[in-house]
Amino acid sequence: MSEKVRSMFADIASDYDRVNTVLSFGIHHVWRDRTIAESGVARGQSVLDCA
Repeated sequence: MSEKVRSMFADIASDYDRVNTVLSFGIHHVWRDRTIAESGVARGQSVLDCA
């Protein structure tokens, strides 16, 4: 089952990012960058997105 879920998300990932950019007028890039900066996570570390 996990491979099926992984495949589904892999298939929609590029479309999701493109639609998110259009619908948010690109502001989600600012939100993401600000969240990363404020979280203290370092390059190469993993983060679990529970949203």
